[in-house]
Amino acid sequence: MSTKDTTLILNDYQTFLHHATATLRDNVAHPSIKPYLDHFAEVDRHLLVLRNPPTGTIPTAMVLALNAKALLLSALHAALSGQTAPIPGLLRSALESMLYAVVIHRTPAKALVWQATETARKERTKQFGWAAVQKEARLCDRSFAEVTDGIYDTLINIGAHPNSQGVLPNLTHSRSQDGRSVTLGCLYPAGSNTTKFSLILCCSVGAIVLAWLAHALPSSDQTGAIYDSGYLLYEAAMALPTHGQET
Repeated sequence: MSTKDTTLILNDYQTFLHHATATLRDNVAHPSIKPYLDHFAEVDRHLLVLRNPPTGTIPTAMVLALNAKALLLSALHAALSGQTAPIPGLLRSALESMLYAVVIHRTPAKALVWQATETARKERTKQFGWAAVQKEARLCDRSFAEVTDGIYDTLINIGAHPNSQGVLPNLTHSRSQDGRSVTLGCLYPAGSNTTKFSLILCCSVGAIVLAWLAHALPSSDQTGAIYDSGYLLYEAAMALPTHGQET
């Protein structure tokens, strides 16, 4: 299969699933992918605190934190199966979910706003819009809130919204006897640089989510360690190689 294969979009979904499943298997076994999986595994190891949250944890905050982890795992699965399109949106939602948890931990009464029906949509948007959430985040950790906001904007630009930066890089142009054709890539092969970039996104956002988890739990020595681990793992994710020999 070529690096950018549009025929999978045009064919039936079973063909797509066949190639995606095979790519997932090949990526998990691919030597060049191991550093990214090792990094994500370390993030996941620290997120295991969600199995047994400390006393005093706000239940709604915990639900949102668990949702953030579920979204991270979905993004990882998409990346390993060679997909790029769903990853920015999934990771953006993971960031939002964890920061919602932070907001509700800081002001438990806002859990009722988050749970409100559609009749209270305007108030929910006011309390949980990104600008409002970022304002709360800056009160916790201004410098890391700025890092998070930068990643959030990047995710929007590269595909969480269907912006040109997220769509056009997947296009290739070619000429044939019949004229000019345009190909839109939807799956990338195991070990590709595109897959590695997607995995870096998963690792970096995973580390950010981990760091913010510390602000969604009752303060303790454990939460301090969680924050430190998230921050260090974010820096480590930024050092992962974005390119390499494709095999």
